[in-house]
Amino acid sequence: VESGMTKVFSTNNSPEVNEVLEGGGRIDMWDKCLEDGARPSGMKISGSDVLLVSETEAYSTVIEFPADTDSTLLAVQKWNRATFDDEWKLQLHQTIP
Repeated sequence: VESGMTKVFSTNNSPEVNEVLEGGGRIDMWDKCLEDGARPSGMKISGSDVLLVSETEAYSTVIEFPADTDSTLLAVQKWNRATFDDEWKLQLHQTIP
């Protein structure tokens, strides 16, 4: 699973990720994020949308409903690619309560 997920991610950190890392935060690898008890099993989503800012930058949003909670989250993803012919890479994923 991790090798498949790694192919989707950008190797360039966003300013938001750099800020977290500089403040002592960390980036967890997919083997940790997707292990039993950590992955978002049973999560429902709704209202997805995409904004193409340019040929190399885009954003997607979705409302997430984590299982076994009354929580609602807005998830925002920033996507980038070097040229029009390249595949999109995920540069940032964050959730807002």
